[in-house]
Amino acid sequence: MKILIIGNSMRLDTLYENLCIKGFETEYIKSYENLPDEINSDLLILPVPTHNRMGLLNIENNKDMTADGLLERVNSNTLIIGCNYTNEKFNCVDINKRDDFAILNAVPTAEGAIHAAISNCKFSLFESRILITGFGRVAKILADRLKGLKCDVTVAARSITDVSFCKALGFKTADIRRISEYIADFDIIFQTVPPLILTKQVLDTMSCKNTIIELSSGSAGTDFEYADKKGIKVIHAPALPERIAPITAGNILTECVMSIISEKMMLG
Repeated sequence: MKILIIGNSMRLDTLYENLCIKGFETEYIKSYENLPDEINSDLLILPVPTHNRMGLLNIENNKDMTADGLLERVNSNTLIIGCNYTNEKFNCVDINKRDDFAILNAVPTAEGAIHAAISNCKFSLFESRILITGFGRVAKILADRLKGLKCDVTVAARSITDVSFCKALGFKTADIRRISEYIADFDIIFQTVPPLILTKQVLDTMSCKNTIIELSSGSAGTDFEYADKKGIKVIHAPALPERIAPITAGNILTECVMSIISEKMMLG
């Protein structure tokens, strides 16, 4: 199998090394100007995440190309792996929708979030009042780790299922739709929800005593500009697995890629 990796990160460095060790014919392109006019690989691995915050392909020196634009150069038989990206016209897999990637990837994310809190707060996490918005993969693991540090953890959720899980696991809960009524009472807010939730109206209820750690990898859930005007500390911490534990992140990615290859081969 001929594999092409596109992007430039320590996580992809590890993936490339692992695939070479496993005997795959693997090419690794790190910069926009080195992209070929035609891509005839059996497997194309796009950057992780595939797009940057400007919506462009997440590769160095790229000024205008999206993933869709790159796929115009790809053979229709190529298997494509993206992250937070898919294309129905191609045989494309979004790894972030796979539990074998997203759940394990949430572990270094949670550890990185705790590291960010410890590094940026002038108080111990022990007995601190912590609010986590949402109860997705990252939030679940983060809540568990913070509970182990003896923090006072509350999860702001919406669905009955999430609220019930939180209660079963021993976490306090709050209605995320009423967040402006209680958010100011917390020392640290770990924001994990992709849509904008910490709006101007919510931030107006807060003060410089509150610290927000923004973990959403997609559209940020915090109005950064307004928070800055209010003097509220916001720590933007995207892509934590890559920054905190790139080798671990690369090994997780490798296991997921190998599973996808195996599944596709079994399907013929």
